Amino acid sequence: MRLTTTKTMAVLTIAVMAAVAAPLAVMAQNAAAPADTPRAMFDFAAMDGDKDGTITKAEAETFRAAEITAMDTDKDSKISAAELAAHHVARASAQLQARADNFAKRMIVDLDSDSDGALTVAEMAASDGRAAKMFDRIDGDSDGAISQAEADAAQAKMAERGGRHGGKGGHGVGRDGGKGGFGGFW
Repeated sequence: MRLTTTKTMAVLTIAVMAAVAAPLAVMAQNAAAPADTPRAMFDFAAMDGDKDGTITKAEAETFRAAEITAMDTDKDSKISAAELAAHHVARASAQLQARADNFAKRMIVDLDSDSDGALTVAEMAASDGRAAKMFDRIDGDSDGAISQAEADAAQAKMAERGGRHGGKGGHGVGRDGGKGGFGGFW
């Protein structure tokens, strides 16, 4: 069966995009939010078009239609896989930037011993002994060195627990792609 009307295509496009984008957006937002921040289902302020403190169904539909229209960067009335991917990369990048900003602010609050609003190399290195404690936990046989097997076992244990540096809901992998970097801990 061939669907030719613009209205039918628009409805189908919205339905497909909602089915695909909504779960991905919620997952990305949940993964990007700091642990102590409540996770919002959507951007209330952006959806409240008339800024009256409520979102009507019409406002929600208008917001979603604008989002979908913005995804169609080549203006051919179709959302290609590349356009959809670019949209999600842009959204995830913004969320990642916000998360990184939040993390940096918390680190300064936690480690800035002279309260000057910045971290010296010494303040970063001191870090309350966290790096040394992490090293000791990973060094399973306490021989003063971490083998690849110990690093892999620690990474697997963190992922299994849903830990901060990988696995279920974690921060991701370190600078070396997850092979012993433990989320860039050191």
